[in-house]
Amino acid sequence: MGLSIWRWSGIKKSRTIELSLSRVATDFGIGRATAARGLGALSEAGLIRVEPRSGRRMIVTIIAGDYPPQLQREDAFGDEGAGR
Repeated sequence: MGLSIWRWSGIKKSRTIELSLSRVATDFGIGRATAARGLGALSEAGLIRVEPRSGRRMIVTIIAGDYPPQLQREDAFGDEGAGR
């Protein structure tokens, strides 16, 4: 789960991404319930913030860790800044 979030964060060049559990489950060949447990574990560990949205993709924000160079630029984070 963490790899998928990190991957999409790099693709979008943002710590905040929209995430579909169905897409992640398909990409990694796991069930949605497994993906949801992984997301919950990362959230409980304080590594991500999850904002569920009824009937839509959830919003996931990486809130801890070292970021790749392309994500360390302030302009890559929009209004939030580097936040570290």
